[in-house]
Amino acid sequence: MIRGDVERCLVVAPGSLVEQWQDELWQKFGLNFEILTKDMIEAAGAVTFQREPLLIARLDHLSRNEGLQAKLEATDWDSSS
Repeated sequence: MIRGDVERCLVVAPGSLVEQWQDELWQKFGLNFEILTKDMIEAAGAVTFQREPLLIARLDHLSRNEGLQAKLEATDWDSSS
């Protein structure tokens, strides 16, 4: 992010660790990641991924929801490749 390589980032973590990831990213790097919730998706749909550039998602939530996976694939995420 400092070099300008990343503007949008999605961290996928086991459900029991998403809060820990959020806390540590804030404490160690000052990065304010939002946790992707069902309410957030229902309220904004696919627009959620455009509105929130720094997200943490639960692995089990993503792996079981093909509609959500399609929305993620349609979003322009920064990539190291």
